[in-house]
Amino acid sequence: MKKNIDTTRFGNIEAEIINFEDGILGFEEEKEWTIVDPCDSTYILWLQSVNKPNLALPIIESNIFNKEKEVGEYFVLSIPQQIVEMSYNEKAPVLIKEGKGQQKILQNSELSVNKNCYYSLKKIIINNSYDKN
Repeated sequence: MKKNIDTTRFGNIEAEIINFEDGILGFEEEKEWTIVDPCDSTYILWLQSVNKPNLALPIIESNIFNKEKEVGEYFVLSIPQQIVEMSYNEKAPVLIKEGKGQQKILQNSELSVNKNCYYSLKKIIINNSYDKN
């Protein structure tokens, strides 16, 4: 289902609605989201709330870092002021399929809630920009 929504970061956009029955950690009351691709070279997407124009979470496809991960799995990013400290939460991936989303909480103690990704993402961006030339 598509819907026009107003957002603080992206203006008015036409959005494909993703229903999260249980919401997302910290935003359990928000059930409708959409993915916004700013079409830049960072690989960072945004999980935008449909009902709160100022609520958007940076996400990244998990298979950017691990090719064995499934399509439709995303990690929520933390992007602090010191960009080199950017990290993602691999313990709570967001799964999206056929208009439905959910956030899984994995019990694997080897997974991190703040896995640093700045340098690995920078390397991927640089390598892919060279591949296009």
